[in-house]
Amino acid sequence: MSLQFRLIEIVSTIVRLGSFSKAAEELYISQPALSQYIQRAEYELGYPLFIRDKGRCSPTEAGRILAQKGRLLLNYRDDLIRDMASAAAQRSETVRLGMANGYTRNYLSATIEAVYQHNPQIHIVPVEDYTVKLIEMLWDRKVDIILCPLPPEVPGAVSRPLRREELYFTIPPERLQDGFLVIENGEMLADLSKMADVPFVLVKDAPRFSDFFDLFFREAGISPNIVFAPDNWETCDSMASANVGATLVPDIWVKNSRNGNRYYRIKSRRRTYRIMTITYLQEQTLSDAGRQVIAQMERVFGDDLAGRRLEELDDPI
Repeated sequence: MSLQFRLIEIVSTIVRLGSFSKAAEELYISQPALSQYIQRAEYELGYPLFIRDKGRCSPTEAGRILAQKGRLLLNYRDDLIRDMASAAAQRSETVRLGMANGYTRNYLSATIEAVYQHNPQIHIVPVEDYTVKLIEMLWDRKVDIILCPLPPEVPGAVSRPLRREELYFTIPPERLQDGFLVIENGEMLADLSKMADVPFVLVKDAPRFSDFFDLFFREAGISPNIVFAPDNWETCDSMASANVGATLVPDIWVKNSRNGNRYYRIKSRRRTYRIMTITYLQEQTLSDAGRQVIAQMERVFGDDLAGRRLEELDDPI
């Protein structure tokens, strides 16, 4: 299921008050309705959020993570709504910025902060969806700019390289001694060819990312034993730290992870990164505000690829 703010609010309130009945009272809903909502959410997620025992409840690890980290999202949402209301009261230039699912947490807040500091008159409207949907929205002029892995050629569009996105592997701590790691040129690498029997937790419903890591499983000659397929990298990373299974995540997540996992590049003859791009319609259709947003994204996130032409790159992935 898609993680909704209402679920985060309800779970956070239950965890804070330690009671379904007290949470229902504070949220002005009936306790049966609240219980049914949580049960339906747990069914759609595929795992419990609470342990119920004799009228008392305590969060599972997943419920605790949702309450703790979800509160940050709620605070950010409230700040965003206030900023939007404040910007609406002033003359502003709007830029509709699309980001592929999973990237908003790691890119959006830093982008908005950088743009606001340097160009406070620019108002960013964030849009999150799968890359293929964002490309359709760009073509239909429903977004102005999208941040995504290098998309297929879009007529009339320009894709500017922003940075390399390295793929990283993490394995449950208890299996680190199972001989899955090798040393090449002084670096510890993960050897997928030795992991035919390893359980994996891999993000679902993200075909652009799935297509990318499938290349390495095929090269290793194995089909991953997927025991759980959440819809976000945060859960994948948490499940690895909880010894549920190994996982693959992009470097932008590794830099922001708080789970204490160890991460390893993959042993491969292939290039183990792909190119993140900023894509928009032809230069003449891009507003000055759009150009400023791109400039700030390149300043904050860009590596040595930023500002180069796509045609200059050798076989971009």
